[in-house]
Amino acid sequence: MLTDSGRFLSVAEGSKRPEADIHEGLLSAIRGITVFALRSLDAANLATREEHLASEARLLAD
Repeated sequence: MLTDSGRFLSVAEGSKRPEADIHEGLLSAIRGITVFALRSLDAANLATREEHLASEARLLAD
C-alpha cells in the first residue's frame, strides 16, 4: 500500500485503507466471473464438438 508520503507500507505496518478492501472485492468478483465464463465456454465448446462429431458420423453413415 502506498502512503500519502509515497512510501509503501505492508499490511502489517499499517491498517488497510477502505479503498484497498474495495479493490480486493472487485478483483475477487472479476476472478469469479472470469472462472464462471471460462467454465461456461468450455462446456459450450464441448457441446459444439459433440454436435460436430455426431454430424460427421451421420454424413459418413450415408
